[in-house]
Amino acid sequence: LGTSAGSNDIATAVAACGGSRLPLDQTAPWALHGATLTCLQEKTNRCTLLEALRTGCRQLSRRLAPPQSDGASYLSRAMGRPEPTVALAALNDRQSSQQAMDAALSHALRRELQTVERCITEVQTELEA
Repeated sequence: LGTSAGSNDIATAVAACGGSRLPLDQTAPWALHGATLTCLQEKTNRCTLLEALRTGCRQLSRRLAPPQSDGASYLSRAMGRPEPTVALAALNDRQSSQQAMDAALSHALRRELQTVERCITEVQTELEA
């Protein structure tokens, strides 16, 4: 969640709660660390926070897998593959002396992508409640 995700209120709250950008947490609700979430809730209202989270996570999702004219994301283009799932599958299937490293890299990439999508889904569910 960065300052580009919302209004001046959010930018001020984000700055007060950890800086210009806040990292996502892979296990916490809404993908934000508990102390950070508590701080943000104290600094701004719930709807503003949820809207900013949704916007920020959507922006991050588009950055990780933006629509290209050929349908490829930055991740898949960097790996020379047509789409992220193919790129990750190729990484998993690659036969090399670095299999442990490849597996760790694949796992980390998948977790990061899942965290961004979970952020979007959980925040959207809260907004609809």
